[in-house]
Parts: sequence; C-alpha cells; structure tokens
Amino acid sequence: MILSGNSLPHRVARRIVGITLLSLLLASAVLAASAYLDERERLETLIGQIEKAFARPIAESVWLVDTPQLEAQLQALTRIDGVSHVAVTTFTGQRYHYDGPTGADHDRLSAYSVPLGRDGTLVGTLEIAASRGVIWRAIVDHLTQLLSIQAVLLALGAVALYRGMKAEATEPLAELADALTRYRPEEAPLELAARTAGRSQELHDLAGAVDGMQRTIASHLAEQRTLREELAASRDRLAELAATRESALNYLDGLEYRVLMMSTRLISLPRDQILPEVRRSLADIAQYAQLDFVGLLRAGDGDTLEVDGYGGSSRFGQFGERPAAVRAALARWVRQRLAARTAILAEQGRNANLSADESAALSRADIGALVAVPLLARDESLGLLVFAVCVDRRRDLQKEAKSFELLAQIVASALAQEQTLADLASAQGRLELANEELARMSRTDSLTGLPNRRAFDEIKHNEFNRARRSGSPLCLIMLDVDHFKAYNDHLGHAAGDQCLMALADLLQACTRRAGDVPARIGGEEFALLLADTEEDAARRLFEELARALAARALPHPASPVGPWITVSGGLARFNPDVHSDFEALYRAADAALYDAKRQGRNRLMLAAGNSTHVDSP
Repeated sequence: MILSGNSLPHRVARRIVGITLLSLLLASAVLAASAYLDERERLETLIGQIEKAFARPIAESVWLVDTPQLEAQLQALTRIDGVSHVAVTTFTGQRYHYDGPTGADHDRLSAYSVPLGRDGTLVGTLEIAASRGVIWRAIVDHLTQLLSIQAVLLALGAVALYRGMKAEATEPLAELADALTRYRPEEAPLELAARTAGRSQELHDLAGAVDGMQRTIASHLAEQRTLREELAASRDRLAELAATRESALNYLDGLEYRVLMMSTRLISLPRDQILPEVRRSLADIAQYAQLDFVGLLRAGDGDTLEVDGYGGSSRFGQFGERPAAVRAALARWVRQRLAARTAILAEQGRNANLSADESAALSRADIGALVAVPLLARDESLGLLVFAVCVDRRRDLQKEAKSFELLAQIVASALAQEQTLADLASAQGRLELANEELARMSRTDSLTGLPNRRAFDEIKHNEFNRARRSGSPLCLIMLDVDHFKAYNDHLGHAAGDQCLMALADLLQACTRRAGDVPARIGGEEFALLLADTEEDAARRLFEELARALAARALPHPASPVGPWITVSGGLARFNPDVHSDFEALYRAADAALYDAKRQGRNRLMLAAGNSTHVDSP
C-alpha cells in the first residue's frame, strides 16, 4: 500500500522502486551478456582441448577405416560435459553422427568444424556443437549470484534514501502544510523559519519565503480594509451626488418637457385660445418650478406699473398691494431692462450686474432671485417676462435660466402670433365686408337697388332647373314703362330716374315671397321671376302692381295712354314640353310683352294669347 498513495513519500517511494527495477534490469542485461561471453570462451577452450586430444586418434581411425574404434571415440566425446553433438564426415563421404545426453539441444552459434588430416592428407571433418542448455545454466547461475547481491544492496540503499527523504523533506513539508492549513491572514504570522532551524537550507529558505508572504498578505489585507472603507465612503458620497444630480436632471427634463409641450400646443391653436393656453402653461410651469411669481410687467405712463400675473404662490402676494414708491421703482427698473433688450439673472446680494437702484427696487419688492427676459416681437417690446422667488427663499435660478429664456421666446412668439392673427382677423373681416359690398354692388342695380341683369341671370338658371326637376310652376313677367323715352325727353333724365326708382319700390312692395325676384334688366325694362307661382297668381300680382302704380299717380304728360305712368307686361309660364331652356321661356314672355305694346299698352299679355287689361284710375 505504500506505493498506492499520492503524497510526496508515496511518490518518492514509487520513484525509488522504479529506479531500482530499472537498475536491476540494466544490470541483468550486462551480466547476461558477460556470462554468455565467458561461457563461450570456456567452450572454445574446451573445443581446443578436445581437438588436441582427439583429432589425431580420430583421423587415424578414419584412415584405417576402423569403424568400431571411430564410433567408440565419438561416443566418448559426447560424454564430455558441454558437448551436445559430434559428427565425422570421412573423405569417402561417410558420415558418423552422435548426440549427447541433451540430444539436439545445441547452440548453432557454438558449432565448430575441425579438419582431420594424416600425413598432410585431409581424411575427414570433425564437427562438435556445444550444448545450449549448458550455456543458459551457466548464465542463470551467474545472474542469480550477482543479482541477489545487487538487489540486496539496492534495496538497502533505497530504504535508506526513502527514510532520509522522509525525515529531511516529507515530514517538515507536511508540518509546513499543516501549519499553513490552519493559518488565518488576520492572525499573527506563523514564523515558520524559526521552526525549520537546523533543517536543510532549502527547507529553511522555503519557510522564510512563506513568512515573507504572510507579512505581505497581512500588509495587503490592511491596505484592502482601508481602501474598502474609503471606497464605501466614496460610494455613499457618489450615491448622494448621483441622487442629487438625477433629481436635478429629472427636474430640468420635466421643465424642458413642459416648455416644449407649450410650444407644440401653441403652434396650431386658433387666436382665441392662444392667450388662455399661455396663461395655463405658465401657471403650470410656475407650480412645477415652485416659483412665487410668473408674469408680464410693463411700464405705463409716468411711473405706473402694469402687471399681468400668470402664476405663482400666495407668498408673493399681489403687485397691486405694493406701495406706490415700490411700484414706481419697479416701473423704472422695467424700462431699464427693456431698453437693455437682454435677459438678466439676478440674485439678491450676489449679482454684480445689478445697479444699486435695481437691487434696492428688487429688495423692496421682496424679490430674492429672478430671471427677467424682454419679450421682443417684430422689433417691438411687449413687456418684461419675470420668473421670481421671494427674498426669504434664498434660491438659485441659474440652472433654469436657459429654459426660462426659451420659454420667454415662445411666449413672445405666441403673443406676436396672437396679435398678428387679431390684425389678420380684423383685416379679413374688413375684406369680407368689402367683398360682400362689392358682390352686392356687382349684383345690384345702382339706381333702383333691385337685382341687376347679372344677378337675374344667376337666379334664373337655378329656378329654371329646379322647376324642371321638381315639376313646380314657374312664371316670368317682362315689364316695360310705357313711352319712357318720351317721358325722359319731356321731363328730363333726372325725372326718369325718379320714375324708375318709384317703380322699383312698388315692385319690392308687391313681391313679398322669398321666391319672387324683381330685377331691372336694362333701361326701363324690368322682369319678375315668380317661383312656385301659377298664371292666376302672377296675373293678380301684375294687377296689384298696376293699381299701386295708378295710386301713386306719377304724371306722364307725353303719354298717349293716359296722364299717368303705366306699364305693359308679358307673362309666360314654364312648359317643359315647349321650353327646352330658360331662353325659350324668356323669348315667350318678351314676345307677350311686345304683343301688349302692339295692343295699346297698359296691359298684361299671356304668351298663350290671352290678355288682361288694367285701366289706370
């Protein structure tokens, strides 16, 4: 079991056993080779002795052909220790062969041929072979003796080496390992160098190196504890700074988001919603930024101050509650800032850019810190937009200043846009009125106020198409003042205009329905377009007009019809089988009018040939 472990003694023991076995193997090989060579030399010596002793007698027996003697001699050779085979080949070709006790067990490497001669004549050949078993026995005997001695010596040396290694290295190393296993870096050093005093120099050096390593580890642990404490403190400070920074960034992100949302909402709002949105957004920003006042300041006449507050807290109160001197000082400050046309960040007692008067004015107004931005639009000053906190808050507005300046630009653009839209709406209203008046004038006869020919042409097609689609009745009366040219020639054009205006008034008075359209279509010629009106109703309307005209009794000295102004008319009713378009209906009414004129005037003629005569009273 001593060779099966993995500890240093076991590994050393296995190493020693391996070296020992290898040494024995190498020694065995060397000894075997040496024994083999020694035995070969002995056999060669033996063969030489046999040759000297037996070669002549055997050659004599071969020459004399003394076969019994030859066989006896050969058998005698086989009984010599170490000879396994003998043979004689005579000059006559005969062969005599004898094996020793070992039979055919002979070593071919140790076979020798000895020539047999008599009186200088070769009479045969003697062949002698050494026994292989004899050689191996000799080798085994040599190896057994020598290896036994060497194995004992190597074993004793290995045991001594193992014990020395164990005492000098294994046991001290095991002690060091056990001490290091129980060692804790926070404890005192083990001082292993003192324990290995008197041991080997290498072990002592190793213990000294371990002691040095312990001291280094202890020093590093102390530094590590210090660094860990410093790191924990730094981490806490960094966490506080990160939390503060994150809060500030979140606050600024929220402020920027509100500013951008305000800008986005204002882009597409109608004019009447711009100012309410500005007020709502600024009030929301004032609440989010915890401002005490957000508003627009303007300097009025003299030292008056106009304040338009948009949001803030109750801490600041109302500007109107400030004393008159404070408001006057603020009005002067507003004028200075608007004249400078630049934004200002002011912190009470800490801003070198404030003059003594400005600082005093802000202090008397209870303003501790503010951002004031002139609102400029189209090179016109709209006022000073102020973001302020009370003097007792001691708050810095540095980080919000850029956002407030951007906000002021948005407010200025919105106010300018509102004013532009107001101006545009006013101009558009005036333009619409002008367009309506122009349209009315373009569709109205300037003398009579009735629809003119253009308006009549637009209306007639609509009413004609509607009557054709619905089948409703539609009548057209063409009117003409009787002998109007003679009237103008006798009384003058001014009287003629008065006559036409009077007739227009009567037409408007008689046509009270929405579908009744009177129009002056040229000179003294008028037209009545009567939607949803049958012939009888149209005739009654003409009769009513004639009676009203007679009642007015407008003198006509040059008329052969009578002393008063009279009219003639032609009536046509829409018939879809006859009138393919309005022009056909118009021609029918016009033809009826001329028929009325031919038949004496002061009458209404139907397009079908019937007539109605109305006498002037």
